[in-house]
Amino acid sequence: MENCKLLLFDLDGTLLRSDKTISQRTLKALQSCREKGILIGVSTSRSEQNVLSFTGKLQPDILITSGGALVKYKDQYIYKAMFSGEETKQMVSLARKICGAGCEITIDTIDAHYWNYKTDPKNQDKSWGESIYTDFNGFEESSLKMCVEIFDEKQAEELKALLKDCDCIRFSDGYWYKFTKKTATKEKAITKICAECGIKPEEITAFGDDYADIGMLKLCGKGIAMGNAIDEVKEKADLVIGSNDEDGIAKYLERRNLDYYTIEDIYALPEWQRAELIDGELHMMETPDRKHQALVHFFDWAIENYIHEKNGDCEVYPAPFAVFLNADEETYVEPDISVICDKDKLTDKGCNGAPDWIIEIVSPGSRVMDYSKKLFKYNAAGVKEYWIADFLKNRVMVYNFEHGTLEEYTFSDKVKAGIYEDFEIDFSGINIE
Repeated sequence: MENCKLLLFDLDGTLLRSDKTISQRTLKALQSCREKGILIGVSTSRSEQNVLSFTGKLQPDILITSGGALVKYKDQYIYKAMFSGEETKQMVSLARKICGAGCEITIDTIDAHYWNYKTDPKNQDKSWGESIYTDFNGFEESSLKMCVEIFDEKQAEELKALLKDCDCIRFSDGYWYKFTKKTATKEKAITKICAECGIKPEEITAFGDDYADIGMLKLCGKGIAMGNAIDEVKEKADLVIGSNDEDGIAKYLERRNLDYYTIEDIYALPEWQRAELIDGELHMMETPDRKHQALVHFFDWAIENYIHEKNGDCEVYPAPFAVFLNADEETYVEPDISVICDKDKLTDKGCNGAPDWIIEIVSPGSRVMDYSKKLFKYNAAGVKEYWIADFLKNRVMVYNFEHGTLEEYTFSDKVKAGIYEDFEIDFSGINIE
């Protein structure tokens, strides 16, 4: 959270749980962030009046409502993208012409949310609050947003073509389409906020779950998708966290408010400094001595020769080699030897997932990590085989996680590799003084 100046949240499916409330745990985590000087904002397609019914305890510093058509900082409006009364009237007329006279429509104005549903939405969802019913006949008020329920995709495309000066996005949880001014998007609203508050998009962490959030997540420094988000949002996000009903936001923020580290912190280290990350805990690595490096070379040479002779598909990588063990931003290791047989896990950065075989060579400063934390993490992540080569204690511990076995050898033995049927390493030939 060091470089974050604004936390920006979508509302439905993100900050709100399924029961349309913000959990106490989330409110507490946000208050902790606010005490550190971080601004709190809401960015939603709901109208301002509707949003206020959810955010009484939150008291956000920033409100982006009606899909980006209305932006408020503190108590001042800093941006409005409005249709004139005549434009609103024409939009309603076109929607009825294309989608039928009985199509369901909602309109947001500065002061109210209007609807013509056949069934009172407040009987289905109390969260719609003080919505006003109208048949829209003669409706001619200036507006911020129109939503239309369109079941026929061809009709939706036809209406979008006629309203070419509008920004249109469909919501994933039904057949509703949002129409705002072309300049009224969450991304445009964020640029207005940045100019007003003197912050940069890269200093914003944004959270979302639906199509309308994709641009926002891409624009901000860190875009976070909820666990319940649609796949398209998850694909564009920098990180996926727990769902809105699992306190995903609270858990994420609680970790950031503590001494909790991520891959970003690894990348920010000086070039000469190496470190590993286990569940958000940073572990600095000491410079290996000559005997350690001689053993790394011995293992690398033996395994590489075997793979080459057998024309094998696996690849062996000595340290320093990045292994994103759980394919997340909370755990990063640099095993002394990594053998990867699934090439789909290999990227330009390293290995995204668990290697098949890992060897760690014990140093005085790595003993606890190698025998305890890494042992547990490698097993849990799906590593098939893990060797601990402890030169000072003259032993090689061989954990075969696939078969649940543990065998102990010395540096005078021949040790068979579990992931291969006919490969063993003869330690008796090692001569390290």
